[in-house]
Parts: sequence; C-alpha cells; structure tokens
Amino acid sequence: MTMAGEFLVELRKLKVFKPTVMDTIVNEFAPAEDQFKLTNAFLPFQNVEKEDFLDMVKFGAFGRTYPVELGAEHRRIDLPGQLYKEGTAGYWREGMIFNEEVLQKAINPAAPMERAAGMLVTDGLNVLDLRLNNLIEYLTIQSVVNGYYVENRNGVNYEYDPNIPPYNYIDIALSAGAHQIQWTGSGGVWTTAASAKPLVDIKGAVVFARSIGLNPTRIWGNDNLWSLAENATDTQSLIQKVPALVSTDITNESVFGTLSNVKGLSPVVDTRISYEEAKVAVAGAVADSTVTVDSAANIKAGDKIIIKKSDGRQMFDTVASKSGNVLTGTDSSGLKYAIAVGDRVIRSRKMLPDNIFILESPRNERVTPNRWVSTPSLVKAQSWSKVLPGKYTFTYFQERVPYFLEIGAGVNGGPRITNSNWLVVKVGTNHDISWK
Repeated sequence: MTMAGEFLVELRKLKVFKPTVMDTIVNEFAPAEDQFKLTNAFLPFQNVEKEDFLDMVKFGAFGRTYPVELGAEHRRIDLPGQLYKEGTAGYWREGMIFNEEVLQKAINPAAPMERAAGMLVTDGLNVLDLRLNNLIEYLTIQSVVNGYYVENRNGVNYEYDPNIPPYNYIDIALSAGAHQIQWTGSGGVWTTAASAKPLVDIKGAVVFARSIGLNPTRIWGNDNLWSLAENATDTQSLIQKVPALVSTDITNESVFGTLSNVKGLSPVVDTRISYEEAKVAVAGAVADSTVTVDSAANIKAGDKIIIKKSDGRQMFDTVASKSGNVLTGTDSSGLKYAIAVGDRVIRSRKMLPDNIFILESPRNERVTPNRWVSTPSLVKAQSWSKVLPGKYTFTYFQERVPYFLEIGAGVNGGPRITNSNWLVVKVGTNHDISWK
C-alpha cells in the first residue's frame, strides 16, 4: 500500500468522519438570514417520521443539490466545480470528491492529521449544505410561483403537481382563459410605464383573492417589480399629490402603504440573486460566438452569464439566444479567451422571478398545513432496521488507485401543498413562468 493508501486508512479512523459528528457539523451551520425567506413563509420545513408522504415521491456556493434515485449512485462534485448524476426526484444527494492532489496537499507533517481532516470535512460540508439549502428554497419558489415543480435535468423526468386551481394564477395581459384578469380598470403590463396602473391591479387582486377564500396580509415581489410599480406614470402622479412624500427619501415599496387603500397589506421586497452553473461541453476558440454546455435547461435568453476558466480568468456576457445546449452571446467580438471542456458557465438571475407579485394569506394550521417535508431515509439512520428524516451526511474512502475521499450530504422529500394560501399575478412577460 502506498503512502496515500496508508493515509486514507488512518484518516478514516478519525472521529470527525463518523456520521453522527458530520451531522452535528452540518446542523451547526447557520443559514443566511434570508436563506429560507419563502420556505419559512409558505412551506415551513418539517421532518416526518412516517412513510405516508411517499406518494409525493412516487407520483407527485453556486447551484443546488441534485436529485438521486433511491438506492442508486449519486453524482459527485469536485472542487471547485460541480458534476452531477440524477435519479428520481424526491431523493436528493450528492458527494464532494477530494482527489489525490487535494489529499497530498493535506498531508502536512507540521499539522496534526485531525486538523487536516477537520478542515476537509468542514469546508466540504459547508459547500454541500449551502447547495442543499439552495435546493430547498428553489423548490419552494417553483411550487408557489408555478403551482408545481419539474425535474427534467440529465435524464430525470419528474413532476410534482398538487393541482392548485388555475384561478390562483392571474395574468393581467389575458382577457380570456383559465388565467384571465378578474378585475377592471387595469392599465396593462407594468413594463409599459405610461399605461400601467399598479395600484389598480394590486387592489383588484386583493378583492379577487378575498372572493376565492384568501385574506391577503402581505404582498411579495422582487426589487425589479417594485421599481416598475413606483416608476409607472400613474403612481408618480399620485406621489406628486402628496407633498410630504415628494420631499422624503422613501423606498419604492413604502409608496403603496401610503397611497393605496389596501391598508394592512405589508410589502415584502426580495433582492436575492440565484446562481445556476453549467459546464462547458465543447472547447471554444477566441472570437467564437457560441458556447456549448452540458445542460442549458436553466439558462434562457436575456440571462447574464460569467464564463469562468479553470485558471480563474473570466468573461461576462448576456445570452442572446439558445438552441438546445448551445448559447449565443450578445458580445459581437465573441470569446476573449479560449475555453476548455470543464470550464464553468455561471448564470445569475433574481431568485424570485421578475414581473410577478404574490399575495400571501395567513395559513390555516387547523387543516393539513403546507410544508416542505423531509421524509425518512436509510442513510440518515445508518440502519436497515429503521429510517429517519432530516438532512444527512455520509463518507466513502477509496483505498485503491485512484485514491479519493468523498463526503456527501442529502435529504429526502419536497414540498407538500394541500391548500394554497396565495395568489400569483403576472404583470409582464416572464419566460420562467409556465402555468397549466
């Protein structure tokens, strides 16, 4: 056995690699203050001790944790990029690989092995936990904004559809059909400032929400949405009628608490950015106008992207169009640097989609509440005799060539929606929205 093999044998004996210790480390990572902003509001996280939620599973840093089929191999990610393998949605798991190069650097005679091991575990679990948190919030947003979520990446074709009524999703640009506008006096899309009437639409949506059994207390939108509402000519004319507002440095969301007659409807502004990552699949030369990635499922025309090479050099562009997994940029000069297979394409976008607002009604906790449910897992319990819910961790040591150490994290479950307590209103074009 080589030195690397001997090192792995000794490494795996350390207490820090025990699942109970790793689970403790993961649970001690405090999420960002607004990490679960929508999940906490609409689908609070809950561990379920029984298997009665498995009907959802059967039928129903950058990026986020990918799904894996129960009992199947998961894909592993290597620093600093990501690499995935997926299976049936509802089971989410991935691992991070520390290869021979990383392990060799960790073997430092001046540092105790425990210190090196602790560094590997803590850094790796930190990244995996961040990605797992991103997954939880992403599925919440998709479930609330679209009424369902779909996993169709890398061969997975899965959908969770709680059959939310179509009238919970209104498009002010439609005058007929399942999602038609239900009030009069709208000035049309908010992206046309001269004709938009945001206050009319908000008040109309509140009245309609009450007619379908909701009693809205909060209105959600990202900062771009609130800017559109404030910049509308109709809104500006109302501001001019209130001299005290004109002379005050007010935030755009506070305008509505003062000007509208929907008192008690608290505005919530979401400024968060989401990131998705793809890998370059075909090498490209300087001045090439296209980039081919392994999966462009979560990239669309208009997205801002950073192309990051393995040596750290970066290029910024906007996606003009895409065809399959081929992205065309708007920069007429094309690529400034040659790119190689495995380089990264990082897409940034508002976490809460543009051009929508959400009216939130208080949850009725006396009926089966909406939840982001974590179902039991064999991996969590580390036993065939019982299963446990919640986030879990695992390790794997390959003590033959090629040597590597793997640590991983995952969770079973997903959103469970029994009675939607929200109304989503689309006030402009948004290609992320796909209603039924």
